[in-house]
Parts: sequence; structure tokens; C-alpha cells
Amino acid sequence: MKILMVTNVVAPDKLGGLERYVRELAATLVRKGHDVTTLSKRTGLEQPSAQTGDDGVRLLRFSTPPKSDPLFVAKYPVSVARSVRRTILGADYDVLHGHYPISMLPVLTTRIPYLYTFHAPVHKEVVGERQGEYPAPGPVSDATVRVMKAIERRVLERATTVVTLSDFVGAEMRTITRPGSTNWKKIPGGLQTDYFTPRAGVRPPIDVGRPLIVTARRLVERTLRSRLGSPIERWEMARKVKKLGERSNGHAEAAFGPDWCKGHFGDHGQLTLTRYEDRIRAL
Repeated sequence: MKILMVTNVVAPDKLGGLERYVRELAATLVRKGHDVTTLSKRTGLEQPSAQTGDDGVRLLRFSTPPKSDPLFVAKYPVSVARSVRRTILGADYDVLHGHYPISMLPVLTTRIPYLYTFHAPVHKEVVGERQGEYPAPGPVSDATVRVMKAIERRVLERATTVVTLSDFVGAEMRTITRPGSTNWKKIPGGLQTDYFTPRAGVRPPIDVGRPLIVTARRLVERTLRSRLGSPIERWEMARKVKKLGERSNGHAEAAFGPDWCKGHFGDHGQLTLTRYEDRIRAL
């Protein structure tokens, strides 16, 4: 069977839960005798547009506008849509499997059926993951969240089948879609629920043949962005401003506040200027 997986980024171009899941799923299907191709954006200019990994997975990559572009927010989805649409209309595959809403947006303009795995509500994460890497003023961020949620809803409701890895993610999906609008199936993944169930009595030994790592996804970030975390974040900010402010005492080039951070404790600028003037005078 020929399978095309459409996602945002795939490992090893970026290492994260979604990226590793897609790559490991693709590799597993290859080992079972299937022909699997992933389609994702390029994260580095050195990455080839097409290559086959040691695991047998074929990777197709496309370029997107640089994040330094003032119009990145507007250009990005258009660029992705063009690249994905060109590939899906020209590729030979039996199953189309989507993993990321923006990447699947151009499929909505076709009649191609697809399977979709809902990993997380992207509209809740898109602003937090920006990390200041591209311009997006407050009104633009708010509009981006609304548009992203609408895209997610349409992609989910248009899918032939939607897969989630847990009941929790399934509940998140149902907050986006209309009742009865999706054919949802849960395929558990990530950890052994019997072992981690509270008050489950004697826990069975875990035998996975390799180290087991359990993570809480973005726990700190999400906590600090909540009402509960706001006082903690303000306290930590005040503590650091005070600590660094005391350290900057006597250094003209060091200053700290809620909205700025300038920490040339060694008066580097003045030192450089002094040495430059000394060299000028020595000429």
C-alpha cells in the first residue's frame, strides 16, 4: 500500500512529540511492507527536497517564507497550500494521512478522502510556540487563533476518520467540532494506562525493552499562562529584576525592568570605546 503522510515537520528535522510520532509510525509501516512518504516543510536550507531515510521512509520537503518577513503570517499558509496541493495532486498513493491542520488545508479544495490524526488543538498552541520569532501584534495573534480554530474544525469534520491517542485529546477535539460531525476512533498511544491508573493496586512491571520516559507536555508553559500561574510568573519576574538590578549597581550599561533587559555588567561598550580611542591616539 502506498501511503502519503502530510504534516508540519518530521523528525529528525525537528524533534518533538508530533514529529517523532509521524516518523516512527511511517517507519513501522515501511517495516510491514508499505511504501510510505512524508510531506513537510523544510527547517534548514541544507535539507534536500527529497530523500529516503535509513528506515526506508521517503521524505519530501518544501520551503516556506522566512520568519523575518513582515508578512510571514499571511504568506505562510499560502506557501504551504501551494506546495501541498501540487504534491497531492501529482502523487500516486492509496491512503492520505494528515497530521497538521494548516498542511491539510489545500486538501479541502479537493474531493480526496483522508484519514486525520488529531494530536492536539493547534489553535491553542500556535501563539505560544511563536516565541517571538516572527511579527504578530496582539490583534493579529487573536485573529490567527480564530482562523486556526476554524481551519481545524473544517479539517476534522471533512476527514473520513479522525484518530486520537487518548480520551483527553478526543475531548479536546469535541470542543472544536460540532456534535456528531466526525467519525472518531481512539487508538491508545504514549504510555501503559493500566500501570499509571491511580489506585490500581499492585502495578505490573513495565517491560518495554528500553528506557521509558514519561513527560508532561508543556506543563510549565501552560501553567504559567493560566490564572493560577500569573501570580507565580509576576513574582518570579520581580525576583529576577531585583536580583539582577542589585548586581548591576555601579555598571552604567546594565539595567533591568519588566519590559527590558540590558546586562553589560562589565561595561563592555565603554571598554571597547576606550581601547578604540587608545588605538586612535597611538596612530
